[in-house]
Amino acid sequence: DYRLKVIEIELPSLRELGEDIILIANYFLGFFCKKLGKKIVSISDQAAECMMEYFWPGNVRQLKHVIERACVLCDGPVLLVNHLPAEILHHKGTDSNAISSSQLSSHQFKHSYVPHQTAPSYQPEKQKILEALEMTNGNKLKAAKLLGIARSTLYRQLHRYKIE
Repeated sequence: DYRLKVIEIELPSLRELGEDIILIANYFLGFFCKKLGKKIVSISDQAAECMMEYFWPGNVRQLKHVIERACVLCDGPVLLVNHLPAEILHHKGTDSNAISSSQLSSHQFKHSYVPHQTAPSYQPEKQKILEALEMTNGNKLKAAKLLGIARSTLYRQLHRYKIE
C-alpha cells in the first residue's frame, strides 16, 4: 500500500462536532439496525449526552464500534446509556490517564509558545497536544496517555500540526 498526498482534506475531529456526533451516531444506528435486524428507533437523551461529552480518541471509527456494540446489546426500541461501554460512561472521573480540556486550559506554563498557523477549528486540539507535551516535559508516551490516545495517534497529530 502506498499513499500519495495529492489533495489534503482536513476534517475536524469528532470531539469538535458537538451535537453533530449524534447525527453520525444515528447514521450508524440505521446501518447496524439493518445489518443486525434490530428495530431500534432512537438514542436516549442520556446516551446522546454521554456521547457528546466523550473525548473520542478513536474518532469516527471508535463511534462506529460503540454504536455497533450498543445495537448488539439493545433489545428495545431505544438505545440506552447501559448499552454504551464503560469508557464512554465514566470517562471523566475514572480514566486517570486522560486529561480534560479544563485541566489542560487551567495549567500554567513556564514558557510561552506561539503556535503555527492552522485552521481555527483545529486550534483547540493542537493546543491540547502542546499543553500535554509541556506538562510531560516533551515525553510523547506520557502526553499520549494524558490525552487518552494511542502514541501512534499522537505522532500522526504531531505531524499533522507540524509540531516538533
